[in-house]
Parts: sequence; structure tokens; C-alpha cells
Amino acid sequence: VNPLLRAAYLASEGNRKVTLVLPWLSPTDQGRVFPGSMQFESPEQQESFVREWAQKRTGLDCNFKVTFYPGRYAAEKGGWWLFLSGMLLGLWMSTLAWQPDKD
Repeated sequence: VNPLLRAAYLASEGNRKVTLVLPWLSPTDQGRVFPGSMQFESPEQQESFVREWAQKRTGLDCNFKVTFYPGRYAAEKGGWWLFLSGMLLGLWMSTLAWQPDKD
């Protein structure tokens, strides 16, 4: 299942808050994974591209939250190599649309 399309579908139901968590890659790594060696100057620019891509393919409004974490593409490991430390995990949890202690 494509996580982006799944987020779009879940958010379209209107009865839940959805957060899509994406890796923020260096420009070099972005050129390796995005079509046409595309690169983004900011997470906001990447978010705009992602939303537009999903809206074109689904026809949905894509009313979900997007948050980023530092990532690195590691071809030698067969794909994504993700950095998510305990401190970063706390920061990431604070950005989610749904908070366990608030809802």
C-alpha cells in the first residue's frame, strides 16, 4: 500500500486526523529518489509537490498533516536508512495530528 495514497483516503473520510510522516533528504539524496532528479529547497516545497501528486491521482482534497524527519538514502543498505533517536522521537510525537493524551 502506498502510504501517501492511504493517508489521502483516510483523511477523506473526515472522521479522523491523519499525519503523513516523510523523510527530509539532502538535495543529493532527493535527486536519487524523486523522478527526473527533482530536488526541493524546503520541506514546504516537497509537501506541496506530494499533495499535488496525490490530488491528481486520487481526486481527493488530501486534508492531512505532513511532518518530516531527517532521513538518508542508503543504496548500500538496499534503500532507506532512517535516523530516529529518542530525542527526535519526542519532537516527532509532538507534531502529530493526534495526541494520545489530548484526544
